[in-house]
This record gives sequence, structure tokens and C-alpha cells, in this order.
Amino acid sequence: MHAHRNTRSTAGKLPACRLLLGAILLSSTLTTAAGAQTERTIPITEAVHTERAFELRLIDALRDFVPHVLRAQGTPGLNLALGYKGRLIWEAGFGYADVASTRPMTPETVYHSGSLGKTYTATAVMQLVGRGVLSLDDPINDHLPFEVHNPLGARDITVHDLLTHRSGISTGGAGGVWHKPVPLAQALKESFDSTTSPVGGGVAPFWVAPVGERYNYSNPGLATLGLIVETANPEELSFAEYVQKHVMDPLGMESSQYPPAQRRDYVRPEIWEQMSTGYARMGGALIPTIPLYFSHYPAGGVLAKPADHLRLLMAMLASGSYNDYQVLQPETVEQMLTPQHEELGPGLDLGLVWLLRDHGQPTMSFSHAGGHMFGWRTDGWGWPDLDVSLMVASNQWSLPDSAADVSLIPPFIENWMLWTGPDFDVSPTSEDWTWKVSYVRGVVYAAMFRMYVGVPGEMPQAELDRALESTRVLEGARDDWDVEAFRQGVADIRRAGFGYAAVTGFWASELCKVTEEEATRILQELGGRFPGVASVLFPAATAGAEED
Repeated sequence: MHAHRNTRSTAGKLPACRLLLGAILLSSTLTTAAGAQTERTIPITEAVHTERAFELRLIDALRDFVPHVLRAQGTPGLNLALGYKGRLIWEAGFGYADVASTRPMTPETVYHSGSLGKTYTATAVMQLVGRGVLSLDDPINDHLPFEVHNPLGARDITVHDLLTHRSGISTGGAGGVWHKPVPLAQALKESFDSTTSPVGGGVAPFWVAPVGERYNYSNPGLATLGLIVETANPEELSFAEYVQKHVMDPLGMESSQYPPAQRRDYVRPEIWEQMSTGYARMGGALIPTIPLYFSHYPAGGVLAKPADHLRLLMAMLASGSYNDYQVLQPETVEQMLTPQHEELGPGLDLGLVWLLRDHGQPTMSFSHAGGHMFGWRTDGWGWPDLDVSLMVASNQWSLPDSAADVSLIPPFIENWMLWTGPDFDVSPTSEDWTWKVSYVRGVVYAAMFRMYVGVPGEMPQAELDRALESTRVLEGARDDWDVEAFRQGVADIRRAGFGYAAVTGFWASELCKVTEEEATRILQELGGRFPGVASVLFPAATAGAEED
């Protein structure tokens, strides 16, 4: 059964859009690890914040795609928020926030961020850098209540080293404990006093490389930055208080908190009540996550709903500004999204905390993933050139290896944006415009066989006639088909000829029944991109002008 949208509104009515209507059940089958077929229903609760056709097409595509991801990955629940051109356009919850009680996942459901929380730590650090309180070149010992020295390297560790995971500190385990954690400074001091990491049964070394030698993702390193925020900020706020006051609250993140521990006595009641149950899925068994606390909590302890984190992503896309609040200065954002060292891999770089893909290309993105063991996975993405932002979270961390659920959605969006027609509002239907649209279709259809495929000679008329007899308008699409206008377009381009000069000059010739501007607009309405395949039909100067 197709999922139809529950509610729709424009961006100017966001508070009203937070009314979440009844869930829609989608039925399908899920193959379990044992090979048995079981019927599974997936509730969907959503709020649509746009009326624009282009944005609704993307939402429709995701609404159809995401349930397949949940079924294929055995995911109990997933929620997400999607932004476009600086606005929240869609938020949705799929599946269950709690399986035993069948409580549905909704846009309001709160996730456990895991390492996604590092983006808030980096934001807080860079705020203090922008205000002159810190410098990226500062030795961290200038701001710590105890001394830290890498025994494998001669120089001091700097703030920049920690932001780029080049301090030489091991990955660590974020100071995971079963009980209420000790204060941050005490927990980090105990870790730095040890020569081994708790990961791997306590035999892995705590220091793995000289300072600055190579990238090594480090939870203790990022947690140390949180302690620096705590000790350096002039207001003498705790790290949690600083992030709440200077990042979350002014961005309007009403369902977000960065508590020292994800325990009831540390978390605001309205957030605690919205939290999902995390699951360690092992084959077909969904085992609820036992409460785990991170004493190195600035490495990843945010509680939030997806639409809240989207605000930070949209601020990064808008030179640091969102909701009339300049969370970071434009030059700071540019620095954070600039590669800091050599490539991590093909097309992969590291900025200041953010992972960068395809830097300098139209597909450039910044992102950060996270996971709270063993129950939640998160991923936040921004595409500057596409002006798209995404936050997606699921309430599973499967064992023995994690599922790919949250990581399947960002590339789907990226490819949809790249290969779908341009963001262009279609003109209202009129008899005159219908004729012109079909005329341009005829010109393009005939010309592209020669210009794009290189097929010589005339199209067989009988085959063209048969094709036109069977032409139908797609259900739900604008009714803009005029077969005689199409035939006229084919005839006129035939008279002009199919050489490069004849085709590219056709739109400005006396033979053409539409203006060049009308032809360009119609091609955009039909899904043509500039630059793109349609550019071959126009002079290079025209295509370049459209690109600009």
C-alpha cells in the first residue's frame, strides 16, 4: 500500500505542522536470518512542510524508499528530517520507537547521537576560537587542569591536533561505564594516566603515534576538547551548559540536550519521555540496549530529535547563520569545511571534525556519523552546492556487525538531486503553452537522435507514427500533449537540418515557432539540465549563461 502524506503545510506554518496525524501501515515481508518469511507492518508518521512540486517529488521518493531499507536491514525504527534551501521540508518516523509496546517512531522521537555529538563539541570550540578565547595553535596544556604529553612525539598537542584526530591518542571507548560517571576532568585524567586503552580487553596502547604524524580517530581526544571548552569559557559554564546556552537554545533546538550522562536525573523530563528504545539486533532477535554511560561524554552524548540537529546543518550551509543567530562566523565555517591534511581516501578529506566528500566538486558534502553502543546509529549530512541537509537516526546497532540502514539514505538523496530534473516550477496549463511544449518535444526528439546518439538519416515515418499513436500522458502529470504540435516540431527541425550549426541555431531562426527563451524554459520543465544533455542542442554561450 502506498503511503500518502499525512499533513502538508508551507514553511511559514511550522508550529501547526508539528501536529502528527495517524500512522499509515505498510505491509511487506521480511526474510529473517533463519530464512522464514514473517509479515511485518511499518507505521509511518510524518509532517510535510512544503507545497512545492520539486520538493514533494523528493519526499515521495524517500517515503517509498525508506520502508524498503527498514525491511532489508531488519531495523526496528528510523526517523529523519530533510532540509532544502534553508528550510525544513519534511520530517518523518518509520517503524517503532519501542517494539514491545508497539510505540511508533515519530519525528518527535529523540535519538542517542553517539559520535554525531562531536560536531557540537567542535562548534563550541570554534566559537571560542572566533571570540579569541582559544587559538587552534594553542597547546592543550594551556587550558587543562592537568598535564598531557604524548610519549611518542616531541611537540605539544594542539587544539588543531584534537580537531583533526592527529594527537596520537588511541580510539578509546569514550569512557563507557555501567554506573553514573565521574566528573569529566576526573575521567579524562584517569585515562591519560593509563598506558593502555580499555578497548580490546585492555591490551591496546593508549598512545598509537607521534603527535601530528597520522589520522587516528579518537574519542578521548574529542572529549578533551569538551573539557577545554569547560575550563576556557569566560562564563565558567560546564561543557553541557555552554552547548545548551550558545548552540542549542539560540538555534531553537527545543528537544535537544547534551547531558553529562543519559540518565533520568540529568535529562529534561520532556526529552526523556520522547526517547526511543535502542536495540542490538542479532539475526531476528531485537535485544533492548542496557543503559550505558560515557564518562568522556563530549565525544558523543547528545539527545535530540532529527529536525533539531538539522538546524545546525542548515547553519553550516548558510555561512554559520540560522534562525537569526550567527552560531559561527562565515570564515570559521569555511575553515571547518576545508581539508586540513592529505586525503583519507579517494574523494575523502577531513575538515575540522567534519568528514568531507568530493571537496571542490558539485557533489561536495560534509557529514558526521555516530552510534551509541549497542542501540542507535545516526548520520547528519549537508550538500552545499545542492543546498540539501539531512539528519537520519535508527534505533539499532546490530551485532556482530552493524547494519547499513542510515548510510543507505544519503546517497539516495544525492543521486536523486543530481539526476532528477532541475528545481523548476512548471507553468500552468494553457492551450498556447501546451502547443509550445509539445512543439519543443518534437524538435528535441528528432534532433537528439543525431546530436546525442549520432544516428544518420531520417527517422522512419511509419515507426514515428506508431509511436505517436501510443503516446500517453503520465497519470498525475500536467496534460500538455498535442500530437500535431509535436509533428510540427519534427517537421521544422527536419527542414533546418541536423548539423551542429543547424540545430544549435534553430531556436533563433525564422523556422522555429517558439522563442529561444521559451525553448529553454520548456526544456527545464521537461527535466533538462544546464549543463546537461540538453545543452548539446544550444550554442555553448547559451548553455554557459544558463549555468551561471
